[in-house]
Amino acid sequence: MRVNLDNDESNNGLEDGLDFGALLKEHENATSGEIQVGKIIQINDEFAMIALPYSKVESRLPVSEIKDKNGSLLFKEGDEIEVYVERGRVSHQKVMRTKRTAQKIKELGNEILNKVIEAKVIQKNKGGFVMDYDGIDVFLPRRESAFKEGLKVEGKSYKVMVTKISEEKNSIIVSRKKFFDFEKNNRKAVVERLLSGDKVVKARVNSTTTFGVFVDIDNVEGLIHYTELSHKGPVNPQKYFKVGDEVEVKILGYDEEKK
Repeated sequence: MRVNLDNDESNNGLEDGLDFGALLKEHENATSGEIQVGKIIQINDEFAMIALPYSKVESRLPVSEIKDKNGSLLFKEGDEIEVYVERGRVSHQKVMRTKRTAQKIKELGNEILNKVIEAKVIQKNKGGFVMDYDGIDVFLPRRESAFKEGLKVEGKSYKVMVTKISEEKNSIIVSRKKFFDFEKNNRKAVVERLLSGDKVVKARVNSTTTFGVFVDIDNVEGLIHYTELSHKGPVNPQKYFKVGDEVEVKILGYDEEKK
């Protein structure tokens, strides 16, 4: 970071008696947790330097946040830009995600409340975990995560249940614990329904292994053994199936012990 002289009324750099550490702390505390409109002062290969209206210190924004998919800059020096300010750090991408979340909440209303979704952990903070669901942020409180201490979860996807939607706070809260409760109650009903019939049902591929394909059937996990994948006999599952594929299956049995 460097001192933003343009925002210093005295135009003399740091004020007399005010050290850089104190100035930095003031910068980090100023309107933290808000969306602000800043001005791009300089752009280099790594960062864009952003001058904020209530700060005497310019903030560094990773230049990757203001590039398109082809690597072209979306802003130039002198442009105004919306950034989310949190503990001295700024992010333009978080502003865009916040707006997408607000739009999604407005579109869906309570439609996804108490629904099971699959989201990826993208960030861990003091209160829990920020997850990505279809390009928007959802929040998993630590007490609702059921993660073991020390488990590395960033970048991994998990099924969670939407427990709260707040348009006022622009937030979607989810819970793994509630999902486990739902899964336990739902599994019994689904299994009974599936075993009572002799019909073909649709399933989604969750993962592939050398010995078969794991699929999801109404939130119940099933295994298609590699010997049951083709009339031609044993085949390599990973050659013919990938995660997300929709397949038609017939239920042969249920292992109560392995669930």
